[in-house]
Amino acid sequence: MPAKEAIKPVLQLLDSGNLVVRDDGDLSDGGYIWQSFDYPCDTLLPEMKIGWDYKTGRNQIITSWKNSDDPSPGEFTLGLDKPQLPQLVLERIWTKQARWGPWDGAQFSGSNALGDQS
Repeated sequence: MPAKEAIKPVLQLLDSGNLVVRDDGDLSDGGYIWQSFDYPCDTLLPEMKIGWDYKTGRNQIITSWKNSDDPSPGEFTLGLDKPQLPQLVLERIWTKQARWGPWDGAQFSGSNALGDQS
């Protein structure tokens, strides 16, 4: 599907913290050409979603910073596992550290800390 083009593009920071690009003539709610909430980084804000975007096939995850002075990607990620097994997973360098799930549509059914507990 070709990307929607704006005749008069407008960049707008919404009260939610979502940075959006929209066409000046399109004032409909959610009629965005691009939005930052589709590309989560290190902070999960209200109204932001993580997990699988079925339209794009992309798994939206949040990733830690390398350290407090270096915003490049760090060792930790938080996101949903495969779409067939929707559980929230915390990973460190692609090794599962903890999981919460599976998701039943209303809540996660439990949690499991993985690895050495000593």
